[in-house]
Amino acid sequence: MRIDDTIRAARLAALCLLGGIAVLPSQGANQAGEYAVVKQGLAPNRQFSIAGHSAGDQLYDRDSLYLLAEPGHRKIGPLEEARIGLNTSYESYRALWSTDSRHVAAVYNDSHTATFVLYRIEHRRAFPVAGPVLWEQITARIPGARAAGADPRRAFRELTWLSPTRFRLTEQRYYEADKPDLGRSLGRFGKAVRSEETIPGTAYAIQFSAEAICELVAGDRYRIVSLKPGAFD
Repeated sequence: MRIDDTIRAARLAALCLLGGIAVLPSQGANQAGEYAVVKQGLAPNRQFSIAGHSAGDQLYDRDSLYLLAEPGHRKIGPLEEARIGLNTSYESYRALWSTDSRHVAAVYNDSHTATFVLYRIEHRRAFPVAGPVLWEQITARIPGARAAGADPRRAFRELTWLSPTRFRLTEQRYYEADKPDLGRSLGRFGKAVRSEETIPGTAYAIQFSAEAICELVAGDRYRIVSLKPGAFD
């Protein structure tokens, strides 16, 4: 290692010690007390980051997401609304920052779960931002549709920032059913096709897909500006 590299490493170690925590920017947090910045976790202004935390060996408190102050990886506090369950990992989370670094979405998608939590960042604190779920908007006036689609086989939610106050929100859900009724009741937002599965009760594969343009409004909320059917597989 060159002398310059050694100096840089020493400075980084000193910053982490001053912050009172151990931070692994590109590795998993395997030991208790370690933090690791999630994918795309550093804010554009480089003053904040979103990191995962390994709290210990107990399953009930193993992982959390935290807001850190940068530089120096100084802990601000946990993101309680983005808590990580037993079957998930902070390593699968992504942070989607607005260009002005005033809002960030913590997004987690796997084969069964879709987690989407939006925050406003101000005065070194994270404030949850609430808003409508696309599935609920579409199924609100369809009798029985919400109950029938309460437990999707797969679900995905994604956010793309269009400006510091507007974003595109997409949502997809996948179901299996013995009849195509749910897909038909969703109209242009649903699609039902014959399934190749031979398991009883799975004669049809049903997909829900919606895309909305959303806008941040007062009171830490967002509203839907426009809503249309999304892309289908």
